[in-house]
Amino acid sequence: MVNSLLKKHKNELLIAIGILCALFLVIVSGCEKKVEGVDISSTDDYTEFVEKKLCEVIKEIEGTGELKVMVSAECGKEYVYAQNDETGESTSKRSYFTDGEREAVLVKEIDPKIRGVAVVCDGGDDPLIRAKIISLVSSVLDISTNKIFVGS
Repeated sequence: MVNSLLKKHKNELLIAIGILCALFLVIVSGCEKKVEGVDISSTDDYTEFVEKKLCEVIKEIEGTGELKVMVSAECGKEYVYAQNDETGESTSKRSYFTDGEREAVLVKEIDPKIRGVAVVCDGGDDPLIRAKIISLVSSVLDISTNKIFVGS
């Protein structure tokens, strides 16, 4: 009887084992978001971190001099939790996997989307320097050039 049940529900059993293994890996790897030892758990921390990194890189462009960078983010962090969706003939049920203490298991964090960048620097009015800064910021943050302001 047990053998026939195992054969009948083999796929469901394999899926359940796969989900448990994935959850184990997520829990073991830890989900704290740290970049170079800096905790970027809030949107403000994230934008501050990006501003600092952009300043470091833009300073390397010849002719920039003193500069300030402001980054605006579209929304806060997004959190994705492990979940199980069960659908029946007429009902649907969604439940979240927990860590044993009734807290949902965090699968991943998605950083806030950058909305725009303003760079004010010495030399920002020079068309060549402006073009270099806009190209750099656009490629580093993967945002369109019309979302980047450069001036002096």
